[in-house]
Amino acid sequence: MSDSPEAALKNDYSAQVRRVTFVGSVVNVLLTILQLVGGIATNSRALIADSVHSLSDLLSDAVVIIANKLASAPPDDDHPYGHGKYETLGTIFLSALLCVTGVALAFNATLNFDKPEIPSPLAIFFAFIGLVAKEGLYHYTMRVGKALRSQLLIANAWHHRSDAVSSMASFVGIAGAVFINPILDAVAALIVGLLIFRMGLSIGWQSLQELLDAALEDDLLEKIQEEALKHPKAKSVHNVRARRMGPYILVDFHLDVPAELTILEAHSISELVEHAILDRFSGVTEVLIHLDPVGHHQEASQKDCTPPDSSP
Repeated sequence: MSDSPEAALKNDYSAQVRRVTFVGSVVNVLLTILQLVGGIATNSRALIADSVHSLSDLLSDAVVIIANKLASAPPDDDHPYGHGKYETLGTIFLSALLCVTGVALAFNATLNFDKPEIPSPLAIFFAFIGLVAKEGLYHYTMRVGKALRSQLLIANAWHHRSDAVSSMASFVGIAGAVFINPILDAVAALIVGLLIFRMGLSIGWQSLQELLDAALEDDLLEKIQEEALKHPKAKSVHNVRARRMGPYILVDFHLDVPAELTILEAHSISELVEHAILDRFSGVTEVLIHLDPVGHHQEASQKDCTPPDSSP
């Protein structure tokens, strides 16, 4: 039996996430070795610190792969909505890693203010290689992350960007230490550490909102409502809600239809509206529609609230 379209979408998504992460892991292994050897050979503290930073990226890549593997599991009795929130948890972990890395880099920079050292000019070359590699990883991962609407990949892309900024600071700091003043290396590292910490807080806050099922953008909800109202029998839409489940969006709303329709006709309208929304919004994977007969749902509610007549 062939997979359903939704299952095929999730399988393709998982495969692309793992592919992108694997590429990042290979690059990080090579950079760790190159920067560590180069840092020792050129007596550059900045390069050695950057190699440790690249090594920490391997941990973030492992988190992405594990979270993606867990999130791709199909729904079960204990998790009827699926396991997409594992990606959200993985993103929060990555944001925490960014914060810790930023604080560590900033703290280490302050320790070097009183003992600056002049590295070999060759260290500039090694720092430039790290900068180009990390910036390339950022653009590659971000492009795929946006295409897949994966907050986990986007968070990891920002992690690569933080590495690129760190490598830029190393590059500028090493060049400044070689040609101007040795303390510039430590100043640049302090600034980078604070920027990375701020980035981690921002990503963590967004993921926390997703974990708490915060409402999505009003613009998206309005477009979903507009799509539902395109059906000629759809009279109005209300109680439109949407939430994220990892890279996927779950939608539910009430749709008012003429009261004289048969159950079969109303169900057919519901299916047509559901498929129209799924076709238009690629990130939406589930649409739950509650049908209300026009002019009857309010009347029925009022009757339900009316106490029975107890007069003889």
